[in-house]
This record gives sequence, C-alpha cells and structure tokens, in this order.
Amino acid sequence: MVVAVRGDFDDRCATHPVLATALQERAFVLGPMSEQEMQRAITGPAAAAGLAIEDGLAEQVVRELVGHLRLLAPAAPGGSGWAGPVASAPAGALPLLSMAMARTWANHENGRLTRHGYDRAGGVASAVKDAAEDAYASLSPRQQQIAERVIPALTITGADGQITRRRASLGELANPSQPRHPEQSTQSEQADLVQRVVEVFTAARLMVTGPLLPPTKPAGETNGPPTGIASSRSIRGSAPAAADNAPATGTVELAHDVLVTAWPRLQSWLAGQHADRILHGQILQDAAEWNERGRDPSFLYRGIRLETASSAAARWHADPGRYLGLPGPADAFLRAGARAATRTRHRWQALFMTLAGLLVIAIVTAVVAVHSSQEAERQRAVALSRSAQILSRQVAAYSQSLPNDPAASARLAAAAWAIVPTDDARASMAALLSQPARAVLTGHTDYVYSVAFSPDGTRLASAGVDQTVRIWARPPASRSAPHCGAPLTGHTDYVSSVAFSPDGTHLASAGRDQMVRIWDVALPHDLLRAVCGIAGRSFTPQEWERYIPDEPYRPSCPASR
Repeated sequence: MVVAVRGDFDDRCATHPVLATALQERAFVLGPMSEQEMQRAITGPAAAAGLAIEDGLAEQVVRELVGHLRLLAPAAPGGSGWAGPVASAPAGALPLLSMAMARTWANHENGRLTRHGYDRAGGVASAVKDAAEDAYASLSPRQQQIAERVIPALTITGADGQITRRRASLGELANPSQPRHPEQSTQSEQADLVQRVVEVFTAARLMVTGPLLPPTKPAGETNGPPTGIASSRSIRGSAPAAADNAPATGTVELAHDVLVTAWPRLQSWLAGQHADRILHGQILQDAAEWNERGRDPSFLYRGIRLETASSAAARWHADPGRYLGLPGPADAFLRAGARAATRTRHRWQALFMTLAGLLVIAIVTAVVAVHSSQEAERQRAVALSRSAQILSRQVAAYSQSLPNDPAASARLAAAAWAIVPTDDARASMAALLSQPARAVLTGHTDYVYSVAFSPDGTRLASAGVDQTVRIWARPPASRSAPHCGAPLTGHTDYVSSVAFSPDGTHLASAGRDQMVRIWDVALPHDLLRAVCGIAGRSFTPQEWERYIPDEPYRPSCPASR
C-alpha cells in the first residue's frame, strides 16, 4: 500500500502509531516538480488515455502557470516575486493545472487537446474562477442563496487573516440553527438544497465529499486529500458518478485552497465579514481542541474573551441571514464556558457573601465590645462618682466637727468641695465663711495676757503666764497658718504686756518681774543684710540652716550686691 500525504499533514499521521512508524522507517519525500515534470504530467496521462496534444500546448500551459503563480506570490526581498519550482508555489500549482486541463478536455476536438480548446476554457488564470462561476450559475436562485452560505462555511479565517478551507459535515451545513432561506419551512427541504449545492460543486471538481469522521482540529489543515488530488482523476470521460449520488450524511470540503484566492465571488462573500470570520474561525479551532482534549475545562474561554465570543455568537444567531452560525461542538464549547463562568461567579459571590458576613460579625462584635467597654467605663465612673460623693460628705462632716481649729476646718471644707461639690460640701463652705475665726495659735503653756500686731500686720506677739514671749509670723499674701519661731525667754515671772516699735523691728515686753525687755525682731532679710554687711559674703546652705532655720535659703547676700 502506498499512502500519499501532504507535508503539512505529517503531524496528524504522527498521532497514529502505525503511520508514525511508517513515517520514520519508510517515508519517501517527493520534492517540488520542475517545469519539465509538469509538462510530462500533462502529456503522460493524455497519452495513456489515447488523447493527442497539439504541439506546444503543454509548454504554453506550464509557461502561463508559472507566470500566473509569480503574479500571485508576494514579492521576495531583492526580487519581484516567487521564482522557485512550480509545485512549491504558495497558491498551489497542481489544482490550477488540473482544473485547466479538465476544462481543456471538455473542449477537445475529436480526441485532440488543442490550443483553441485551451483558450476557450479560459486558460490557467481563469480556470478555477470560470469553473466556479459555471457551477454557481447552474443553480436556481434559492440554491444560489444556499451556496452563498454553504461555501463560506467551508472556509476558516485564522487570527492572522489567512483564509483556508475546512471540513464540515452535511448535517452541520443543513442544521436549522444555520441561516435558512425565508421560504424554507422544514429541515428536510433545507437539507435537500444543501445537498444539491454540494452535488453541483462536487461534479465541477470544486468540492469533495467523504464519510463522516470524528471531528479533528479545524486549524486550516483538513483531513481531505492534498491540493492536487484532482489531477489523479482521469481526464477522459465525465466526472465520477459517485459525485452525483453524494450521501446525505458525511463530510464535504472545498477541493482546493486555491479556490479561495481564484474565485472573486467567494472573496466578496468573505470580505464583508472579515473580523467576524476571524473570530468565528478562532472559536471553531479552540472548540475542536477542547473537544479533542476530552472537554478539559482549562481550555474554555474566560473573562473578556468569553464575553466577546458569546456576544458575537448571540449577534450571529439573531441575524442568521447575514452572519455565520456555529456548529454543535462550537456552540457547546461556548455554553460550557458560560456555565463555567457562572459557576465561578457564584463561587466568588459565595466567597464575597461569606467575607461580608464575617465582616458584619466582626463589626457587630467590635460594636458590642466598644459598647461593653463604654458601659463598663460608665459604671466605673458612676461608682467613682458615688465614692467621691461619699468621701466629700464625710470630709465636709468632719470639717464641721472642728470648731476649735478653724484652719483645719477650712482646709477640710475646701477639700470636700474640691472632691465633689455636694450639698454637704456647700454647707460646710457656707459655715466656714459665716465664722469669723481664722486660726488657733497654740504654744503657750499657761494663760496669755497680752497680744500685739506688728505695724505691717504680718506678725503677732503674745505673752503669758509661762514667762515667754512668742512671735507668730506669716509671709504677706500667704494663706498658710502663722508659724512661731523659738520663744523669747528672759522674764522670771509672767509677762503682762507686749508692744511693737513703729518700724516693727523691735518689740517691748513688760512683766511682773518688774523688767521691761527690748527684743530685736527685725525680719530675716533685714538680719541677712546686717550679717552680710559684717561678714562681707553670703551664707552657705549649712550656715543658713544653722542660723535661720525658719526661712528658705537665699544664696545671694543683699549687702554684697
């Protein structure tokens, strides 16, 4: 058995163990045909069929074929176009040659292929176009409308804009979900119209049919015969009868990729939906890969890609008379993507709801905690307030129990008011202000006979039966209780009278011992000035503590300044 495989189908053969082994061990590579070999491809089959060829016809056909392919090929760097072997041209030489010779044979003259018949066939440049136009013109108006849908459906546009042929099932082409002529009312009538179009174009060698096979990846690489298969048909006699009885179920595809570039009518059909056809082709490719991979969810569209594809599919479905439809696997591919997106959205929604619930719980917990803390603080404040009120009342009550100590009573009343100004504290303060007594000076051990204020009112001298004279002093503007220094002693009997000198620096005392004593009671700063004047320097802290213990230390000496 000899199997002929196009070079771009090696990867498909590699998926079958037997064919993969054959490719490794028994492969024979056929290079592109030269011009001489192409001429023999014309003369050899003609001679085998008993046909004569006019001199120079084979050379003319090959020469025109080369020129036509050079016009179609893109310019190469440093050159004007393709200049390689004929069969290696991108557009495909064999389909053009096959179609040109088939139409030349249709115009043969008594078993002879002539230049006149070749010219009537339109030559290489218009062979495919004329064949396609003849087939299209033979259809009824309704069938032509079906052809306008069916033939573009047998092509696929890649992401790079390259248009190639694809294999489709007859059932897909006649599917009711596909665009249908307005007058068609049943799927059976739709299938009959599709079948008729396929039969006409198959008879014209522009389509090939085959059995229904498992779907393969429609990446512009069909599982049909190679581009030049039409050349394997005999050029003698009519088209195969099998084409007239193509099965109602099976596959169909364009016979040649060159039909896409050589037939202007097909190009006009495809040009109006270029962007949609690119997307349509991409969906078909991805759906086929998804189906081949066991419908793995990782191959499904997501996000903006799914949204774009679904929106386009809805637009195509809403206007079937204008746009392409999607076959069953591609439609299932988009539906599976939509379901997966819905499940993902539901999972995210569930997650968001869970997080929202946890957030609400956290907020409620925090609010409750703050409220509880505030309530505890409020209760603590209430308890402290109650304790302070109780303490204030107790202090106020105690202040009123010291009638003989107005200073302590006043301090306690003020403390009670400072703690909390309760009614008891207010009453204690009112009682304090209503009493004239401001202090009780204690220190004498017996009766006090005489008292006298100094001229400036800051000192009070007292004398009594205990034979001592005491001086009570309070600094000006001070609210503290007067304090008493060391008592003045010297009288041998009780002292009955004391009096300050007008300048307040001396104090006279008289007593029952018949003695009058003059005391130097100058204020400490006066003494400090006098001492500093004698010593010529300031007191040290130790000297100050020793000689003037009742006054705060002053490091500077007035007399030394």
